[in-house]
Amino acid sequence: MPDGQGMLLKTDGSERIRYTDEVYPIYQRVDVVGVNGNPCVASHWHDDIEMSFIMEGRMWCDINGERVTLETGDCVLINARQLHRDQAPEGESCRYDTAIFHPSILTGANPAVDLCVRRIVTHPCYPYDVFRAANAADRILIEKVKTLMLRVADPTPARLLGTVAAACELLYALIPRLPERSLGQRPDRHLSTVRAMTGFIQEHYAEKITLADIARAGMIGERTVNTLFRKWFSETPLTYLTHYRLEKAAGLLESTDLPITEIALDTGFSDANYFAICFRKQFAMSPTEYRNGRSGA
Repeated sequence: MPDGQGMLLKTDGSERIRYTDEVYPIYQRVDVVGVNGNPCVASHWHDDIEMSFIMEGRMWCDINGERVTLETGDCVLINARQLHRDQAPEGESCRYDTAIFHPSILTGANPAVDLCVRRIVTHPCYPYDVFRAANAADRILIEKVKTLMLRVADPTPARLLGTVAAACELLYALIPRLPERSLGQRPDRHLSTVRAMTGFIQEHYAEKITLADIARAGMIGERTVNTLFRKWFSETPLTYLTHYRLEKAAGLLESTDLPITEIALDTGFSDANYFAICFRKQFAMSPTEYRNGRSGA
């Protein structure tokens, strides 16, 4: 999540969510991506169900190599274990509300409920769903998502009960939308490969990484690496690496007082001058200007 703290990873490369509740696996936060915030949220995946509601602006959500454009009032639901990232179109900003919950808050009490939850979470042909504000039927689902977000943000002791009730109501409404399983609908066979390569980058970004290193992580050839990254992320593997390093550097500028040279070296850049050039290209300001602007925000 783009909270200035960086992303925690599990041993399988999935994200370990920093839940906003001290006890239960639930999360809610309003974020800005684009020229007035982080340029993008790095590609990640996790065991949780994630929903984002667009409060203002437009956002591109890349999910398993497919780009979804979201307008103000739209909502996207991303199923568990799907590779995704968020970014605003160039020169724009997007303000959005995100809520996340782990399916375990709904399971364990009733086998029938467990079966329904697993049917959604493990469905091979339901990686995500989009609810459009312009569609009357979708607006009903958007309201259910917004209710869930309010319940997750609820500071009272009834927080978990409200979250479970709202999550159950939402998932119940999703069951009729599940596609029929068929031989013609299969998850992308490259998903595990792309996960392995992005996980390698996220684990080793501070080190010197070559295209050959990324290819070895995915156990494929270098030409295939370029093809997959262009398909999934619309950029080369090394550009993806640079953008990830810049995101980590921006988080350190925002959350620490480390010298800029030290931040540059700690995030994999060979020297501070090259880091400053890349940073200005990505953020349209120098690292110092970024730090000063964030500290005054």
